[in-house]
Amino acid sequence: MKTGAVLVAAGMSSRMKDFKPMLPYGDTTISRHMVDMMTACVLSPIVVVTGYRAADLEGHLSQPGVRFVENARYAQTQMFDSVILGIKNVIDECDRVLIMPVDIPAIQLETIQQSLLRNEEMIRTLYHGKPGHPIILHKKAARKLCGYKGEGGLRGAMEHSGIPITNLEVEDRGVCWDVDTREEYQKMMEWLNHQ
Repeated sequence: MKTGAVLVAAGMSSRMKDFKPMLPYGDTTISRHMVDMMTACVLSPIVVVTGYRAADLEGHLSQPGVRFVENARYAQTQMFDSVILGIKNVIDECDRVLIMPVDIPAIQLETIQQSLLRNEEMIRTLYHGKPGHPIILHKKAARKLCGYKGEGGLRGAMEHSGIPITNLEVEDRGVCWDVDTREEYQKMMEWLNHQ
């Protein structure tokens, strides 16, 4: 079964006051680390949805197997709009699609691999009951979500789709540990340095 990946990186990082995808993470950057994990999981194609500083990010991540779709209206739209752009770009070439925001680099590679072993229509991870990523959608479910016009973004679309959600409980806080502020980023760097 061929699985494509959608990495959402269109936001302005306004609360961080710095461009999150290109912040250092270990010996690389947040976005390169995420792309490297998608590559290690043999996901293809890997689509990065850009918006703010699109040209910078494309130059930073350009490599074989990675392509880009730009949300030109990133400042007026929500993350779910970028998810839809990514799904539409990739879905004809794969049987299912894995969706991740670019700003959760603490997620463990093993967690992503564990999620990919499942074969339900719609899968999401939970950490102590809190929904996280990745979210994996079979082609039919992904197409259905793209037509959702209601509230609540991606989660709202999933919960109103009528398609059962398979929740995969994992012991990996990284599935829902995003970095929105400088303080959260510093905490993550401290955690990373003690791994």
